[in-house]
Amino acid sequence: MRKYQLILPALAVALAGACAVFGVVLMQSWREHQAFQERNEAAHARLIELKENNAAQQAYLTELQSNPDMVERAARERLGYSREGELIFKFDR
Repeated sequence: MRKYQLILPALAVALAGACAVFGVVLMQSWREHQAFQERNEAAHARLIELKENNAAQQAYLTELQSNPDMVERAARERLGYSREGELIFKFDR
C-alpha cells in the first residue's frame, strides 16, 4: 500500500509535466501556423496585384503592336516627339 502512495503522486506530477510541455509545444505550433497563414495571405494578395498589373501591361503592349495611333500617342507623350511644324506646350501638373 505504501508503494502506491508514492507512485500515484509521482505519476500525477509526471502527467502534469507532460501536459505542460505538450501545451507549450502546441501553442508554439499554433503561433507558427498563424504567422505562416498571414504570410501566405499577403503573398496571395501580392500575386493578384502582380497578375492585374501584368494583364494591364500586356493589354498596353498588344495595343502598341496593333494600333499605329497608339504608337504615335506614346511617342508624343513619353518621348516628346512632334510632327514637323507643330508647337508643343508643356504644363506642370
